[in-house]
Amino acid sequence: MGRSSLIIITILLFISDSSNCQSDLSSLSDEFDNPSTLSDWQRIYEVEQWGADQLEGYDISATRPGWLRMVPYTSVWFEEWRGALAFKEVTGDFMVTTHVQPTNRSGTGAPGSQFSLAGIMIRTPRNITRETWTPGGENYIFLSMGAAGDPGTFQFEVKTTVDSHSNLVYIDANSSEATIRSARLGNYFLMLRRAPGEDWVVHRRYFRDDMPDRLQVGMTCYTDWPTGSTFEPYVHNQVTITTGNPDLIADFDYFRYAPVVLPATLEGADLLDPVEVPDSELIAFLGDISSSTPTATPSLTFTPTPSETETPTLSHTPTATSTQTPTPTRTSTFTPTNTATLSPTPTHPETATMTPTEEATPTPRSPVSLIQLY
Repeated sequence: MGRSSLIIITILLFISDSSNCQSDLSSLSDEFDNPSTLSDWQRIYEVEQWGADQLEGYDISATRPGWLRMVPYTSVWFEEWRGALAFKEVTGDFMVTTHVQPTNRSGTGAPGSQFSLAGIMIRTPRNITRETWTPGGENYIFLSMGAAGDPGTFQFEVKTTVDSHSNLVYIDANSSEATIRSARLGNYFLMLRRAPGEDWVVHRRYFRDDMPDRLQVGMTCYTDWPTGSTFEPYVHNQVTITTGNPDLIADFDYFRYAPVVLPATLEGADLLDPVEVPDSELIAFLGDISSSTPTATPSLTFTPTPSETETPTLSHTPTATSTQTPTPTRTSTFTPTNTATLSPTPTHPETATMTPTEEATPTPRSPVSLIQLY
């Protein structure tokens, strides 16, 4: 066999492999029009054997045709606290997109309990169970929509957590629903959003060189931080909390996985730098890989009340881009102490025997304001 023949075969094999990778990634997508695909999604509480389902409602196309609905009990994602996540595993670079519509439980407006949101989560898998859990192991990024620090107001929240230390930023959404997108390009993670009838916006950029090649990528939701935070994380993570004020219905219209390739012109560029790589260059190859701009869903009759944009931060100062508020109006820095009572290994005999449906009793916390904790 000649050299030219070997080259042709190699090229064909490369094309075939690339095609299969793209096909495999796209095959993970779900339009939520078939209830049977619910079993295709893994649940974090089952994978890690926590034994407590934190969702009161969870279905595809049953309560709302063509949508996946999550209705969470009181549960939170912050530091050592672990909430609900329905995911599929993805290897290498990817882009995921969903259209999310969060409401309060009555379906009339924004959630009324602090930090009640839903969106896309990208998380490092943990090889643990309830019995082998140790603190300091949570690593993830998410972009979500709902009500964050201001109940009754639609907001976006982004959070990056490294070794169970969380930093978050939230801003007003001025919309009751949105299409959100997350992309991985090597160690860069890019968050985008698009309101109905508007253009794509680069919401946030992250660099995470600790994230492995294979990640859990899917839908998350959480609600009622004031109640959830009264439980020690190890207790919170293994019980179904039926008290408190959970106030979220999280509807997802679809969840689409797609391959993504960095343009040759951006090879070696610092994707965190908005001067070197303006938002327009990111949107040029990340924002146009979709169908027409969505319009607002007519089934909701409420109108969100715009409020002044507010950007609190935790223990870090974000690099401002054209999509972020240049000067935060409220800043808070704190050193978490809420997990100081945790043992290096989960040896809590009073909690380890709790059943998934058992109602837990909250532990009173010191009188510290929510923004200092969150």
